[in-house]
Amino acid sequence: MEDNMNAVNIETPLCSHFDIGVMGFWYSCNYGSMLTYYALNNVLTDMGKSVLMIDKPAIFPHDIEYTQTHSRIFAQKHYKISKINKLAEMGELNSLCSTFMLGSDQLWNYGLARPFGFSLFFDFVNDDKRKIACATSFGHDNFSAPNGYKEHAKTLLKKFDAISVREDTGVDVARDNFELNVTHIADPIFLCNKKHYEELIKSSKLNISEDFILVYILDATPEKRNYIIELSRILNKKIICIVDGLTWRFEENNRKLNLDTTLENVTVEDFLYCFKNASFIVTDSFHASVFSMIFETPFYVFKRDKADAKNSTKRQIYDFLKEYQLVSEESLAEVNKIPEVDFKYAHQHWEKRREESLEYLEHALGVKRRKHR
Repeated sequence: MEDNMNAVNIETPLCSHFDIGVMGFWYSCNYGSMLTYYALNNVLTDMGKSVLMIDKPAIFPHDIEYTQTHSRIFAQKHYKISKINKLAEMGELNSLCSTFMLGSDQLWNYGLARPFGFSLFFDFVNDDKRKIACATSFGHDNFSAPNGYKEHAKTLLKKFDAISVREDTGVDVARDNFELNVTHIADPIFLCNKKHYEELIKSSKLNISEDFILVYILDATPEKRNYIIELSRILNKKIICIVDGLTWRFEENNRKLNLDTTLENVTVEDFLYCFKNASFIVTDSFHASVFSMIFETPFYVFKRDKADAKNSTKRQIYDFLKEYQLVSEESLAEVNKIPEVDFKYAHQHWEKRREESLEYLEHALGVKRRKHR
């Protein structure tokens, strides 16, 4: 643990006090997580708030997420980051922040939250501090945890000043398990001004001159590979492939897809560049679907087994496609041309949901209401 922690820049932040301390999995190498917290950080700073990103507590020995991963490098470039604390030391953060906020992740998924003690329920935060959950997720349709754990979590959640969740099902879980009335708001990825994504793209070192199909796959299978190759042949377009940003899974996913044009060492800036410049996108990812919509790039989502729809990530995709009236899911083998996607309604609905969610967040923070663009 000590060696990995020494690899991280843990200098005292330049500012001695922050309006908001944000806790969540921003250090994850997954592109979706990285961009979700980049979005949240910019939303808060656009409101005039100073933000401290709270680092992962020291709970796992030899944790790769303390090393100079591409997510850690990205974070050091864009955020003020706290020092790494042991769980017993987390209370020290009360002297640095006026408000504490949870981000949009499965932070209340018992299987993920358990190693963090109750820190993801803000057990270390003083009662005089404001506590907010921003589009946080339970990860499942129910909160499956031992009764003692659930009861303590309930006690802590009732101390929150504002709780919002990112899925409709989260409203039910909060009501049925914790007797809480919470609000469903849009994921921060939708709330961030598009200009911030455009600024990142300017830093990409990619320069792809020919038309290409972007393939972004999280769950690589031989069947998906065969469909992708056939699609490239039919459309007569080059494939550019990106696999999961988790570097320790790259070799496995790359081997499963076995495509010659899989990009390596893809930065967040490169990731967004590809979404903006592709002719067509094929994916099995929620965040890829969202950025396809944001940049108005025609896209296609792999058909998934409806029996798997209880999975939070897969449910996110279904809900997004339905709510924004975007592409339907069919067999990719049936695609023989780039589909025409009408983004007009999607962007109108995006603006409406963005305004509603930002209004909720501003009210939770006590920020004066203003019109967003």
